[in-house]
Amino acid sequence: MADQFPDTPDRYWVPSPSDDSRLQSLQLSWSLTQKKFRWMDLNTEEEWLCTEADGSYYNNGTDNAVGRLLITAQLEVDASGIAHLWHPWVPSEVPPLAVEWGEGGKYRQCYNRAMRCWRWRDEEGTKKVELVRTYRGLGEMDWHDHVAHVFHRGKGYLYEDMVYLRPYPDEPPKCEW
Repeated sequence: MADQFPDTPDRYWVPSPSDDSRLQSLQLSWSLTQKKFRWMDLNTEEEWLCTEADGSYYNNGTDNAVGRLLITAQLEVDASGIAHLWHPWVPSEVPPLAVEWGEGGKYRQCYNRAMRCWRWRDEEGTKKVELVRTYRGLGEMDWHDHVAHVFHRGKGYLYEDMVYLRPYPDEPPKCEW
């Protein structure tokens, strides 16, 4: 079950528009046996294995017990096994005490199985790593390292032990397919 963070004000969690029929409730995990990302539609339980992923998505949180990202997006998997994601622009607030973290424009999200939490690493700036409880917000995925890492192009704001994702630059994502 996903961590719901009842102590965090709801206005900082802007859910995906539920009236957009193109969007799917997805779970993203890493298959240890197949060495690929596994996408599962939470409504239909349909699954796809993918070698790469890119595009915009809304990260609703994480399931830390098993290392899964809970995502809302439109998902299309092409014949070569690349997952393409799209999510409409969702303006949302960042908590007032949140601090923009890192100096780069590309960050690594990675599950820490031993501690059941997540690593947030600045890939282009300081290279520093922070252990966090979850991720929330509109992200821009860029995964091409062929191991269990999701890369976010954009910004991250650290608040307590959570990261709020924001695309970079701050503009609506484009659906190119």
